[in-house]
Amino acid sequence: MSLLLPQGTSVPASAQQINAQEPPPVPGQKFIPHRQFRSGVFLPDAVLANPRLSCGAKLLWARLARYAGVNGVCFPSCQTLGTDLGCSARQIQRYVAELVDAGFITAKQRGFNKSNTYTFIWHPDLDDPPRKGPHRATD
Repeated sequence: MSLLLPQGTSVPASAQQINAQEPPPVPGQKFIPHRQFRSGVFLPDAVLANPRLSCGAKLLWARLARYAGVNGVCFPSCQTLGTDLGCSARQIQRYVAELVDAGFITAKQRGFNKSNTYTFIWHPDLDDPPRKGPHRATD
């Protein structure tokens, strides 16, 4: 494993393996989430900071991205998505409509009583760099 560090900087061998020898966190104890989880969702800053999308639509975008994998297309049912996000299938339909209207995804019906096919669309907002630099963690 190679680490990209400024010239002349070294990392102790014990720090090269993240959380390798630390005990698992205890409920209520402080922990550092960076690289802690092997699965989950990612939400680009451009989507997260978009004022035209509701919180639910942003969360749905992230969940659909997780289902889409490497090809950018997925077809989970509204019932499945509702279970994942803790809301009704009807609310998922509203969030889908929001994302479609904003131009972040397309939704195409696959047939009667079948789930939609969701395809991610490159949105101009995704070209814009974040307004601020990333926050630095403090000790």
